[in-house]
Amino acid sequence: MFIFKRRLLAVRTFLIAILLLIVCRLGFVCVKWNDEMSRLAVSQRVVDVGIEEKRGQIYDRNMELLTCGDDEHVLVAFPSLVAGEGDVIEGIEMALGLEHGYFTSLKGAGYVNVPDGEMNTHDQLSYAQAANVTTSVRKGGGLSFNVDEDMVEFVERSMENVDGMFLISVPKRYSGLAAHVTGYISGTGDGISGVEHAWNDLLSRSSYDVATLYSDSTGNAMYGMGIRTRRAGQQESWVKLSLDLELQKAVEEVLDARKVTGAVVVMDVDTGEILAMASRPDFDPNDYVDQLNSTNAPFINRALEPRYPGSVFKTVVAAAALESNVADENTSYVDTGYIEKGGHTFKCPSYVTGGHGKVTLKDAFALSCNTAFIDLGCKTGAKAIVDCAKRLGVGEVWDLGMGNTKRGTLPTPPLGDASVANFSLGQAVVTMSPLDVAVMVSAVANGGILNAPKLVLQTCDYEGNVCDYVYPKSERAIEEEVASRVRRMMEQVTETGTASSVLKGTNSAGKTGTAQTGRVDGSGSAELDAWFAGYFPASAPKFAVVVMVEAGRSGSASSAPIFREVVNFLDNR
Repeated sequence: MFIFKRRLLAVRTFLIAILLLIVCRLGFVCVKWNDEMSRLAVSQRVVDVGIEEKRGQIYDRNMELLTCGDDEHVLVAFPSLVAGEGDVIEGIEMALGLEHGYFTSLKGAGYVNVPDGEMNTHDQLSYAQAANVTTSVRKGGGLSFNVDEDMVEFVERSMENVDGMFLISVPKRYSGLAAHVTGYISGTGDGISGVEHAWNDLLSRSSYDVATLYSDSTGNAMYGMGIRTRRAGQQESWVKLSLDLELQKAVEEVLDARKVTGAVVVMDVDTGEILAMASRPDFDPNDYVDQLNSTNAPFINRALEPRYPGSVFKTVVAAAALESNVADENTSYVDTGYIEKGGHTFKCPSYVTGGHGKVTLKDAFALSCNTAFIDLGCKTGAKAIVDCAKRLGVGEVWDLGMGNTKRGTLPTPPLGDASVANFSLGQAVVTMSPLDVAVMVSAVANGGILNAPKLVLQTCDYEGNVCDYVYPKSERAIEEEVASRVRRMMEQVTETGTASSVLKGTNSAGKTGTAQTGRVDGSGSAELDAWFAGYFPASAPKFAVVVMVEAGRSGSASSAPIFREVVNFLDNR
């Protein structure tokens, strides 16, 4: 009896020890492998269908999305569930560009095999080797298809009588705003232009939108559970720009309302940050193929294209003359409407009325008197003007974080009198982009301090590492006193000068320009580039605004009104 009890106790102790070991092992598994076991359990009862590959996002300065457009539609179908009237299903197949009986042929298949030539972008994502995305499409697996916008209503109506299909809305990549800045991607998902191209490696390593349907142990979808979308893959990478979404939208609306070809740049005077950059005509980055052969060059970012600046360059000539003590604001000149230089006759718009007569430098600036500035440029000398222009950013290559800009041109002194005359008027030997002009205006408005233009502010990779984009430090371009004197002349342009009919009383300042281009229109008439370059408010400058209109009438008639609308938006926000 005693021996039996001892054996029973030993067996009991052994069983308890085994039980404790099992409990400890289970506890270890629960703690150590909890996430992995949960994932494996879920993966046995869910079917994931890749809807869309998500590139990293592009944000404005306030972390508002620039890469988020109107919704497009994707149909997600689970062949094992597809049921309904044959003609209705056939109609959906036709709407999707599929062969008759496509869904029926997939029913009951152990695996779904789609021939290489028949995969669309979404089909490929269903098979992509991405983290947390089920890649084997078992019995009950699903496929996704783009639905053309003109077929959405038909497909949606047809699906009322069909089971196993779901219509999902996903945002398009682009809203259309700042298309020349964001750029666009190819059909294979590679960045082709703009920020998309410059930061392709960063933005392409991202995530997927996934549609999930719950299934039973045999792989058949469970009725009543519905479908859900989620984001899978790596943490989202992004690029943050200096643009202001609302300002960008307002600027583009102004350009579209006036139906002009040209560009607008708005810059923060104190920092050099580009708050808006718009070019017209533009393009739809979501559907750009049809525009590739357009004759109006919609893919050119006119804000970055150097061209003759015309009379806005008189701002540089005035600054160089003041620096060199060749003249001051009250130096007088008698304009007869024309001047001879280097064997050429140069006329002022006032020629038809006999000239402006006796004018001071500040009057000549306000009235944009050509002869006075040709005389002033020749007295100042090409070397002094070129030196001042370089310090104000003319001929500089800017790194905006999306590739280097094109370099504007400056002549190499010495120059003949005729060339100096053209130089003084911003013609023939000097080119500047609207961005270059914005940098120049910002330096004058900022007391002579030049800030390099800034577009990309920060980036974040898929591991969450945030980096600030580094730009050159600010530099003094011209003395503060010279900048102040030029500013007073720019203020007179809007109060009593060439832009006063449009901008008087707006607390703004600037310079008009009407540049000859060498182009002619269909009637053989010369085409002009119309400019207005200025800042706001005049009393305490915060924003530089540059407007360039191709085939315009004049700076005051074509560009100053656009400047006014942009300034009104800035004043009222």
